Amino acid sequence: MSHLNLRVNTYYYRRRIPKSISHLTSIKYIHRSLSKNKSLAKKLSNKLDHLIDLAEVALQLNQDVSYLLVELKLNNMESVDIFKLYRKSLDVSPARIRKIESLLAVLRVLLPNDLKQLNMAMLDTVKGNLKKLPKRNIQKYREMSIEDLLKIDIPDEHLQSTETINDYLKTLNTLLKFAYEREVIARPLSAATIKTKKVARELRLALDKKDISLLFSTNNEALKALYKISYYSGMRLSELYKCKISTIDNVKCFDLTDKELDMKTHSSYRLIPVHSAIEDAAEDLLLDAISLKPGYATRHATDTLKNDRKSLYSLRHSFATELASKGVETGVIAELLGHTHSGMTLSRYVKGFGVDVLSDAVNKL
Repeated sequence: MSHLNLRVNTYYYRRRIPKSISHLTSIKYIHRSLSKNKSLAKKLSNKLDHLIDLAEVALQLNQDVSYLLVELKLNNMESVDIFKLYRKSLDVSPARIRKIESLLAVLRVLLPNDLKQLNMAMLDTVKGNLKKLPKRNIQKYREMSIEDLLKIDIPDEHLQSTETINDYLKTLNTLLKFAYEREVIARPLSAATIKTKKVARELRLALDKKDISLLFSTNNEALKALYKISYYSGMRLSELYKCKISTIDNVKCFDLTDKELDMKTHSSYRLIPVHSAIEDAAEDLLLDAISLKPGYATRHATDTLKNDRKSLYSLRHSFATELASKGVETGVIAELLGHTHSGMTLSRYVKGFGVDVLSDAVNKL
């Protein structure tokens, strides 16, 4: 398609900025006079088309496009949406993308509109405001804007955890590094994360037999099904909603090997043999479990256990802790949980232990 137009005796180039690179500039059209000479105008027009094509390809490959913007005379970095540009540069799983997008949405509100104005005092303010925000899974805060939340006093027990605040700060620091490398900000800036004295094993407790019995005693059959699958498989809640049941080498398994699934890590693609205690009813239990909204099960477990360090996720900790206490090899536990483990070279979808070995381990619960 030609973008060359003759007006009076001069050739002009006019082309709308492609949507794929429109976030790089506030200009909607490239409108430029080229030459009175038709042959030269065609060459200049072809060069501009080529530069735009290169910019689109460079973005797809997560490469720097700043030099192309200079040649196209679109290098008005003050108008660049650095949040969108940073988001497009990421090469991570869809699940991680969604997480980062939610963090960026809050940071966009807390940071100044023009990042060139940013200084350490402003970063300290951003950090302080993050500490004032509540957990967004608490119903009464969900519909409130960030601005409104900062105007009210949030009870300490409703405030975001240190881990969540640090997630924001780490994302902020990578965003600022990205902005500095592209000369959106004049000097490197970063916000220190918050130190915590807690070690990983102190953050969440495994459930004891009394806790597990309490969850299993619910009169809601769908909840009971979800709790049983979670305990006997060690699956993350999100994985429970994605798995299917397959028979592999005569062993019934919760199957998470479908390459189309959006999983947390490469190691999350795995098979988990169904425990003998739920083997006969596994299909029915899974249908009941996935009939529930995930948030309902999470809230019910929290309300039932009445302990800040115990939650639905603690069933996964219980699975791992009990297998370890039964002498199951660390590598086997890691594979069942979908964790990376050393000592083996594994492909993305083929694991290192046979289902018979994994089944023996699961049935030690």
